Amino acid sequence: MSNLKVDQVRIFICAVECGSFSAAAKKLFMSQSAVSQKIMHLEEELGFQLFDRSQYRPQLTKKGKIYYENVKHIVEEYDHLLNYLSNHKEKSIVIGFQGPFMRKCIPHFLEQYLSSHQEQVELKYVPLGQCADLFQEHNLDIAIGNYNNLEILPYIICKKIHSARVYVCVSKKHRLASRQKISVQEIKNEPIVTLSRAAGEGLYNDFMRNCEKDGFIPNIVKECDSFEDLLMSVRLNQGVAFVSKEFVNDDSQYSFLECDDTHHTAYFGVAYYDHEYDELANEMIVFFQNIGQNKGS
Repeated sequence: MSNLKVDQVRIFICAVECGSFSAAAKKLFMSQSAVSQKIMHLEEELGFQLFDRSQYRPQLTKKGKIYYENVKHIVEEYDHLLNYLSNHKEKSIVIGFQGPFMRKCIPHFLEQYLSSHQEQVELKYVPLGQCADLFQEHNLDIAIGNYNNLEILPYIICKKIHSARVYVCVSKKHRLASRQKISVQEIKNEPIVTLSRAAGEGLYNDFMRNCEKDGFIPNIVKECDSFEDLLMSVRLNQGVAFVSKEFVNDDSQYSFLECDDTHHTAYFGVAYYDHEYDELANEMIVFFQNIGQNKGS
């Protein structure tokens, strides 16, 4: 069976459907002897006769009829599969990302990953708060961004891939701009600018929880629907914000104060629906762990 060739089987099927070896030979543009020889080779491989040649026209044997009825469907499925594969374009893996840190890191990761994998990858920038909609519309296969926003999405697999320190971000015009460090106690009464629920329910809830852990109710003067609006509000000195530098494109416009006694931390995560992306996600985790180790060394 392992030595069977598809062309032998096709010739057999053609001979059955044409009613004779000679008719099959004409249809296949072969000689009758060549058709007969191919079918004999097939019979040798199978170990039983497909045709009874004792009469004027070869007739299917009982085993020949059973073989024909079954192998015909197998060849049809085989042809269908070949046609599908020849016309099928590989679907790209669509990866959505957030923030300048990921914009900088993801291309380096993909260069490394794709050097040993054959997938096609499409990158897409995803504003905060839009991951859920894009997932539900099947416009994203994988999302990389704020972990707190991603983990609350329904029916997804979500893993932490990176953590980043959070600073108190102030305008260059702010009275605290010359400081390098600040304590939670010193910013309890400061006007605070934060992201709104629309920018991400998970992110907003995490912010409020961490303020509670820090022992104060934030004096929120503005809630922003985008990170860009938040940074602009800080730059205009409308308030201070808890921000990771890795989310900021141009940090020369702001002062970042270390706050060692805060619970605020930024976590990046990777989210996806299908376990077929487990390998990619795990390699991503290792990649960002190495980044963290290199920063620490």
